Amino acid sequence: LRADQVQLGARLDGMLHRDPTAELPPPPAELAPPAMPGDVAGLEHAAATARPQAAGAAAKVRGADARVALAHRAYAPDFELMASYDSMWPMPQHRWMLGVGIDLPLARGRRDADLQAAEARAAEARAAADGTDDAIRTDVVRTHSALVEALHVVHLYDEQLLPAAHAEVDAALGDFASGQDD
Repeated sequence: LRADQVQLGARLDGMLHRDPTAELPPPPAELAPPAMPGDVAGLEHAAATARPQAAGAAAKVRGADARVALAHRAYAPDFELMASYDSMWPMPQHRWMLGVGIDLPLARGRRDADLQAAEARAAEARAAADGTDDAIRTDVVRTHSALVEALHVVHLYDEQLLPAAHAEVDAALGDFASGQDD
């Protein structure tokens, strides 16, 4: 039990961004139940915009889309301009050189393969982003449901079980004081 206590304390310290060997702060004297959460749609939207997994998945989709755009540009001719000066030529009229280069995309097989691979990676990134969004929404709905149920249980304890337990204790104390119960 002591080992479990140390391990749980280390986990809690880690969640609080503290040294795992630090003492935990004392618990509060009274803990008020949380307020009823908002609607699920609003929570889903907040989670989708705040979770770093969603931002990472969206960044991967943007990167994959950029690779697709780059693969499309490989079909366009590539122009190159060149200018140079070579002082080693003995004739001054040959020292300056200007040139133009044109790369025509004739080998289309490799470009087609590159484009298909980029499109496949983009589709994979979109599917992963959709999966991340689905997981976030599912997590929000499950957590919302668990919180609503937990709040209901707390309400039952506060409104029904604790008053009944107090009444039983008061009755037992009365019986004990009158000598009718040991």
